Amino acid sequence: MADVSAKNVSLGSYTVSIENIISIFDGLSSVVQEQADIEVARWRRPPDQSEEDFEKAKADARNRAYKVTATLKFSDGSSSFIQSSDMIRKEPQGPELSLVFMTNTTAFFSAANVQPTNQFNLSLDFSQPPLLDANTFISGPTRNGSGLNIEGDRPGWLAGIEKTVVERIDKRHNLRKFLHGHFIYDYGLLGFGAPLALYFCWLSMGFIQQNAKYWPILQAAAFVYIFFVGLWIYRILFSYLRWAYPLAELKEQLSRPRKHRIFWWSIVTLLGGKVFWDLVDPLLSIRAFLRVLNY
Repeated sequence: MADVSAKNVSLGSYTVSIENIISIFDGLSSVVQEQADIEVARWRRPPDQSEEDFEKAKADARNRAYKVTATLKFSDGSSSFIQSSDMIRKEPQGPELSLVFMTNTTAFFSAANVQPTNQFNLSLDFSQPPLLDANTFISGPTRNGSGLNIEGDRPGWLAGIEKTVVERIDKRHNLRKFLHGHFIYDYGLLGFGAPLALYFCWLSMGFIQQNAKYWPILQAAAFVYIFFVGLWIYRILFSYLRWAYPLAELKEQLSRPRKHRIFWWSIVTLLGGKVFWDLVDPLLSIRAFLRVLNY
């Protein structure tokens, strides 16, 4: 018996449609049927079994054991068990699809009461975590349940399953994958978050100095407080950016994320415009003053 190998395929950031999911299901079903041809061909008819019963047993095994099944989970907590690709659908006005799970182990175990040697589990996770999740380490990568796990004793099986899935999803999201990676929050904190907090302190400087000019300790406390408020604003903006650009997206569910992306960029544009004007306006005023003197 050949050694069994295992492979975990990370899907990273990707976009997929219902049509792609149906194509994945049909493609995986073809690979499973090829494996059925190989395994059933090794069977030997028992002496006490007729040829007709033997062929019937092989046909029954193909129909019951060598099948791909899928479970669809929705945002309202409901789910559907799928045994055919024509049952895969997303109702336009229905709840959002949050997870698609495909496997060949459920049918095989139900028919044979053992796990198949050549097996796979595919998860396409479209769920989104809360906007501000206290249980999530902000500097760590975004958690996502998408992935492909394959086990088998035949290289062709492992390669066939992986190729069927990877070729049918759009993985051209390198920037988004970077956004959800390790320590991206920290890099942004140094380059954007801390300067933003200092900018808020600078904006508040006149008000604080005017209303607390006899209490230096109160001034210092106010600046420290405003600085940390600025860091929290940065954290909210960063979490919102990740939330609006999730790792995995279903094309039929893009309208809601697009609205949030427009809103996020509106906030950033207004904030950036305010910062730009505060920095550039004094320079423009000085230049205008120098022009007047030259005349």
